[in-house]
Amino acid sequence: MKNIVIFGASTFGEVVAQFFSEYLPQIEIAYFLDNDQRKNAFMNYEVFIPNDENIRNHPIIIASMYYKEIKEQLEAYGLIEARDFFDSSAITIMKREMDTSKRIIQEMDDFGVEYHFVLREELRKYKKNDTLFIFGTGSSTNSFTEQQWDHINRCDSWGVNFWNVHRLVPTYYSTEFVYNDLDKFDMLMHNVKARSGYPLMYIKDIPSSNPNYYAYLINNFDSVPLTYDIRLHSFTEQSQRQMLLLIKLLNIEELLADEGIHLGGVTSITTVIFHAMAMGYKEIILCGVDLCNDTHFYEDSKDYIYDSNARYPNREEWQKREKHGVMSEEYALRADKYIYMINELFLQEKGITLYTASTQTELYPTLKLYFQ
Repeated sequence: MKNIVIFGASTFGEVVAQFFSEYLPQIEIAYFLDNDQRKNAFMNYEVFIPNDENIRNHPIIIASMYYKEIKEQLEAYGLIEARDFFDSSAITIMKREMDTSKRIIQEMDDFGVEYHFVLREELRKYKKNDTLFIFGTGSSTNSFTEQQWDHINRCDSWGVNFWNVHRLVPTYYSTEFVYNDLDKFDMLMHNVKARSGYPLMYIKDIPSSNPNYYAYLINNFDSVPLTYDIRLHSFTEQSQRQMLLLIKLLNIEELLADEGIHLGGVTSITTVIFHAMAMGYKEIILCGVDLCNDTHFYEDSKDYIYDSNARYPNREEWQKREKHGVMSEEYALRADKYIYMINELFLQEKGITLYTASTQTELYPTLKLYFQ
C-alpha cells in the first residue's frame, strides 16, 4: 500500500482526503502537514508542522491556495516539484469528474436505464497480437494502399466515434455520448446496429450525458456498456505533466482501471492509448489522427464507406475548420502536446513505440512513420 501526505489541514485538504477515501482506499493518508502550529489533528489524522524529518517520508500533495509559498518552503528543504511534492489539481479534477459520473449513474438508476461497466479484463479477451492500429476519422486514412490495409487487417485495431462508417471492422470500437446532440448519437448507434456483430466495446464520457438521453438508452439497449472516463484537462503543459507524474507515481491508472474507471484527456484517442498501454501492446500506430485539418475520411471520399446504410453528419465546406478543435488551447492542453506527454512519461518507459501511419498529420515528424 502506498502512503501520501497532504499539506493543508483545511477545506482543500478535506477534498483531497475524501477523494482517496472514496475512490482510492488502496492509497493511505499517513498524516497532514500545516504551518498553523495550533493544529494537531484534522479529520482523525495527525497534523504536523513541516520539518526536515516529516517531509521526506512520502509524496506530498499540496492542497492549499498558498501553493507558491509552500512550494518555495519545500524547495528550501531540497525537495523537487513533481517528484517529491505535487499540486492537488489532478486530484480535484479527478474528484469532480468522478462525482459527476456518480451523480449521472444515480440518475440512470432513477430513470430505469439498464447498464453495465466494461472492465479492462473483458477487453483483453480480444487481443490477438502486440500491434494496435488506433483509428480516428481524419481524411489521411484515404491515402492508405491496399497492401497497407492488408497489413492492418492482420493486426489488432481500434476505431472511435464515426469510424463505424468505414468498411474496415476493427477489433475494438468505442464511442462517446456526444454531448447535447442526440441526433448525432443516434447516427452513431444506427451504424453499429446496421452491421452484424459490430464490436461496440463501451460508450464513454458519462459526465457529458444528460437526462434527454435516458429514454433513448432504455429503448435502444438491453444493457448500456459504460466506462467512467476521467477527462484530465489542463491548460498548461506544466500542470498536465504534474497530473501524469502523480498518476504514475501512485499507480492510479491501474488502481482505477480495476473498477472500470479509465484515464482520458483531450480526445477519445488519448483514452484508447491508455488502454493499449495497459493491455500490453508493444506497437501503437495512430491513423487518421490528423489534427492539422478538420476533414473526415467520409467527407473526403466515399470509397471507404461500408454501404449505403451508413449515416454521418454532412457539413458544408465553410463549416470545416482549419485544424481540429482539440488543437485549441482555449479548451484544454492541445491534443498533440498531450499525446507526446503520454508517450514520454508512460509509453517509452514501458518499451512501447508510438507511431503515426501518415505524413498528413500534425504528429509527423515528431512521431515515427510506421509505413515507410
